[in-house]
Amino acid sequence: MYREWEIVKWDGEACRPTVDRIVEEFPLTVVLDGWELATLLCSPDGLEDLVTGFLAAEGVIKSFEDLKALDIDMVRQTATVQTRDGFDSGAAERLLYKPTITSGCAGGSAANIRDLAGIPPVTGEAAIAAERLIGLMAQFQKRAVTFRETGGTHAAGLVIQEEIFAFYEDIGRHNAVDKVLGCGLRRSLELSCAIVLSSGRLSSEAVLKAARMRVPIVVSKSAPTVYAVEVAVRLGVTVVGFARGRRMNIYSLPHRIKCARTRILPSMWKYNVRAD
Repeated sequence: MYREWEIVKWDGEACRPTVDRIVEEFPLTVVLDGWELATLLCSPDGLEDLVTGFLAAEGVIKSFEDLKALDIDMVRQTATVQTRDGFDSGAAERLLYKPTITSGCAGGSAANIRDLAGIPPVTGEAAIAAERLIGLMAQFQKRAVTFRETGGTHAAGLVIQEEIFAFYEDIGRHNAVDKVLGCGLRRSLELSCAIVLSSGRLSSEAVLKAARMRVPIVVSKSAPTVYAVEVAVRLGVTVVGFARGRRMNIYSLPHRIKCARTRILPSMWKYNVRAD
């Protein structure tokens, strides 16, 4: 996940030689049924989970059972995927317009109205106590060892039955989310009762990934965007931001986060989710 590198460090007064730990970046080209679909710039671990989660969260496949074979070649830096009965060509063609999915914060794309059209609202009534969610976020942040060593990764976690089942760090925040979703798919977990945890800003694309996988709750220690919250309301996803310490902000469908005491009116407790 990282390498040690000799550097020169300035401490405000003088320059001195030292050794720093730098996170690795790995270009992985996904070849789907002979198509060179996209190149993911990612951290070089959990690549089977990454490819599975990426294809499913982008709507190219519907489930892990759609895959006949998945082969990772670390030397050629390729993931060769064979499907059983084809794939969603419309979703695949959208990816062809962004053939390199970068690791940077601006590397993703915003969801558009065409992306939302074929996705029914998430109806899973998963719920979790606010106190328990804050405890999970504390555990989540403690597991981010590579971030503490390098400062160069994002993290994502998949919560099943109120426990962190899967955890990944990656140079890209969306890669980390794809990895934990792929982990769940490859193990045939029921994601309609799951929660996704993230260290990064919640964009509309992250919410869209959750909705495609029928995940009802997405939580981050950072902020969401306005469009992410609008997409979440439309698709029935509960978005929680700034979940750290003893606080959190619930931006959409707050009925899934159980609070011992609440000062809001019952009429505010549930949003009207539109299916159109």
